[in-house]
Amino acid sequence: RQWSEMLEKTPEDALRRDKLYLYYTQMGRCMYTGDVIRLEDLENKDLYDIDHIYPQSLTADDSLDNRVLVKKQVNAAKSDRYPLAEEVRQKQKPFWEMLYHKGLISRTKYARLIRSSARTSWPPSSAGSSWRPGRAPRPRRRS
Repeated sequence: RQWSEMLEKTPEDALRRDKLYLYYTQMGRCMYTGDVIRLEDLENKDLYDIDHIYPQSLTADDSLDNRVLVKKQVNAAKSDRYPLAEEVRQKQKPFWEMLYHKGLISRTKYARLIRSSARTSWPPSSAGSSWRPGRAPRPRRRS
């Protein structure tokens, strides 16, 4: 594909920039709409933002597991809401699952994107390696 060829030609120091890194790990698409992001428009601050899946007003998590590249207008509409809107989750879930299975996003990021409740402890740490996209984590046993 064209995007993978561009990735191979991109100098390593340029990939250290978060927007470009997210661009490639999202296969050049807005994480909330699936719309194509043109590489030449990537640095246009009027078009694209890095959004925190968990709003910064609720957490200090600034890791890549909590950040996605999105259209600026979509980010503004999302505001500090979490979880993501049901229609976004339904439309984008197959794309997110594909990114997860290709190793482009982590299990943590995938879980944050698909979560339907504001409960911050899901997936539980006990989910371990048994948790997979499309499968609910096993309930914890109470002592």
